[in-house]
Amino acid sequence: MKHFRSKYEERRQQHIAQSRMAENTSLTPPFRRQRSPTRTSEYLAEALLQSDPVTEEEAYMTRFGVTSPDGVQVKLASSFINNELNLQHINVYGFDYDYTLANYTPELSKIIYDLLRDILVEHLRYPAALRNFKFDPSFAIRGLHYVHDGTHIPPNYLAQNMYQLNDLFSVPEACLLADILQFFNDEGMSFQPRYLYDDLKYAGRILHSGGSRSAMGGQLHQHVVADLDRYLHKDEWLVSHLERLRAAKKKVFLLTNSGYEFVNAGLRHITGRKDWKDLFDFIGVWADKPRFYRDHRPFRRVGQASFENVDEVGRGEVVTGGSLAEFSRITGWAGSPELFALINEWRAERWHVRMDLKTVFNRQFGSVFRTHHNPSFFANKIRKNFDGYPLDYVFYPERTYLPHERIAEMLVDSGKLKASR
Repeated sequence: MKHFRSKYEERRQQHIAQSRMAENTSLTPPFRRQRSPTRTSEYLAEALLQSDPVTEEEAYMTRFGVTSPDGVQVKLASSFINNELNLQHINVYGFDYDYTLANYTPELSKIIYDLLRDILVEHLRYPAALRNFKFDPSFAIRGLHYVHDGTHIPPNYLAQNMYQLNDLFSVPEACLLADILQFFNDEGMSFQPRYLYDDLKYAGRILHSGGSRSAMGGQLHQHVVADLDRYLHKDEWLVSHLERLRAAKKKVFLLTNSGYEFVNAGLRHITGRKDWKDLFDFIGVWADKPRFYRDHRPFRRVGQASFENVDEVGRGEVVTGGSLAEFSRITGWAGSPELFALINEWRAERWHVRMDLKTVFNRQFGSVFRTHHNPSFFANKIRKNFDGYPLDYVFYPERTYLPHERIAEMLVDSGKLKASR
């Protein structure tokens, strides 16, 4: 046991030293405590506030997806990049509506929670005591799964039977699920957990979709449109950014799952312009993503009694439905030959690197632990065989850094960002 602990500590110190050399210091445990997603973004924005002026290019790069207090300028360091990207080669820019062009206030999560709760009580006869429940913005995070039996979930069961709560709209859903489960357990009520999940998804359909796709949509859309100042931030900067893209001869499109009436009301409020549609070369609503990427549905024009096939879409026109294949056919926007040539060059280079790495282990067969992309049969056998390790030994994987973690860790270690205790 002493030997293994000593080796682990040695590896741990090596990892810390390597991380610091790369300006990646280990994330201190207090920073990983649960906190409201909105507040965390605000703390990061405040910590990144610099006395140096923000250039125009930095402002454009950091605007989307950043929630910060009024008047706070966020430096370019807050734009978290997963892969190298040269904007010079990008000729088409696409935008979603919700949480991309539309930056909602924290009030939206509260009303989602309240409306879902009331739908369960009024339409599905859940206990009236649920009306006393309040949304807790610091409880849930995106990426949670709903599980009701044990803590270990096999990967195949996860993929086939569990729905991931992975967008910002699902955070209040996760909070409500937990609150109802706790209530049922505290009251000693017998219940089928799957019923609770199905009921919540049914309530979600009422909340988001409502009935007709030509109308405003569900209850949530109606509440938002009735009080846009409460739920939606204005952003006149958006107009200048879209106009800047168009001035640079870039193509710009909007593709959203929301309905036209809802998007129209929102973008008129956000941009302060009735003619916001002229900012886009293509506008698609009720896209039904991710089905949009798989199917071959045709587009239909919005607000027109037309049954003809849509073969072209002009600026300011709005279409509904559709598919990626139809979108590419109508617009002619696809990857350039130069890009595909570059990808092929990278693939060839990657193949040579793999071959060189293979010969390091064994010229004929490569690593004993890997068969091309996958672990070898021998490696899997080793994984299942823990003979020789103490029964209380803990295995720690190497830390994988996300793009934004370097910034957060540097701020914590420098004292500019105070971790909650």
